Amino acid sequence: MWTLRFAAALDAWAAVPAADEHERCREWPAAVAHAVSKRWEVEAGPRFSESLLQVLDMLQSSRPQGALADLVTWQTPSPVPVRVSVHPVVQDEATDWAALGFEASPYLGGPFGEGVQYTRRIPEEEAYGVASIDAAVVFDRGDAAVVVRVHACPVDVYVAAAPAIAELIDSCVLTDPTGRPFTTGKSEYRRVDDPDVWPEEGMSARV
Repeated sequence: MWTLRFAAALDAWAAVPAADEHERCREWPAAVAHAVSKRWEVEAGPRFSESLLQVLDMLQSSRPQGALADLVTWQTPSPVPVRVSVHPVVQDEATDWAALGFEASPYLGGPFGEGVQYTRRIPEEEAYGVASIDAAVVFDRGDAAVVVRVHACPVDVYVAAAPAIAELIDSCVLTDPTGRPFTTGKSEYRRVDDPDVWPEEGMSARV
């Protein structure tokens, strides 16, 4: 069994409960809605609260199957969060990110060793008229990989959450089913300059 823990407190993040966590499933929407609304109380109102509860219900019903962790954070006064999930992947289940339109660049500062970050800008016409980004960081050991998936979200939300995403990734401690720490070797993309900046960011924050 894969085991994931975090070496730092994740104060800015809320963990989406799994379907079998029945008590947490009942309590989670109200608790998270209260915390988010309190954080953005200047902007929050009835419409904000209603939209937020709808988003929280959607998050619970769409928790990715097989994810070791499914986390969300609200870094802007919007009901729309940044969602990050962590998945172990065996070699024959690997995703061809390039075929899906993602651009690759190196991610050299991760906790597991060197990885590859993939980003894809989603056209506004495919994202309800909002410029959005879809992203992933892949740490490949050869026989298995770990994918840190940053689910599609508006560009401004994504950029605001960039430092928090970097801190989240850096805090990951992962053990594979044999009981050994998960680590990777050198990435084929390490020759690229300025490796720790997402191509779409236009900013210096690393995620």
